[in-house]
Amino acid sequence: MRPLSNLAEEIEEEAKRIGDPERERQLRRYFREPIETYGLTMTQSRELAKKYYPRVKDDLDAAMNLAETLLKSGNLTLAGVGLEILDRFRRRLGPQHMNTFDRWVDHLNNWATTDNLATHMIALVIAEDPSQVDRLMAWTGSPNRWRRRAAAVSLVPPARKGLLLEEAMSLSDRLMEDEDDMVQKGVGWLLKEASKNHPEEVRGYLLRWRVRAPALVLRIASEKLPKGKRVLKTAA
Repeated sequence: MRPLSNLAEEIEEEAKRIGDPERERQLRRYFREPIETYGLTMTQSRELAKKYYPRVKDDLDAAMNLAETLLKSGNLTLAGVGLEILDRFRRRLGPQHMNTFDRWVDHLNNWATTDNLATHMIALVIAEDPSQVDRLMAWTGSPNRWRRRAAAVSLVPPARKGLLLEEAMSLSDRLMEDEDDMVQKGVGWLLKEASKNHPEEVRGYLLRWRVRAPALVLRIASEKLPKGKRVLKTAA
């Protein structure tokens, strides 16, 4: 684990103090990839963020630095607290921060932190500047599984609102035959959200991919379609 700043160290000490060893063991079993965590509940993490937010209040640069330090720790709990604090600055986040978020993706090591960063911070940037989708397209070719998953999951919030359907499908094209199940789940989630407002378009898209698409993607993507219109893998 990399050295933490003084404030980050205080947060870590507090997380250790209130952490639950049993829940920590449960989380380690729940995640398929190895993780570091102090076993805090979501409520505890939010309370910790609430407690330390005043230390960086009105100072976006300090909040960004704190979030990055906690993210670099590789600890699920600490990363979550850092992103929760930064989320309180969401009205001040925008395309000018995309290079920073791009850098942060290199520090991701599990699906939960990936989805947190992608659906909150990166999605905010996409909402303000849809041209940033081009960067997500480039991420689909990365050897880093979390960067590829982030590419898909960052479009989940706009897809949920019925936006950027063409972009969601174009990005899914690039990841549809990805062999990593964490990426497949991200693509499936994206298409499932898109299907809520565009069921026929997504169904048609899935039918075109049916032969080559992983069964996992089809199953997740079809979950919100009417039962009689779900697109599932057929037996060979």
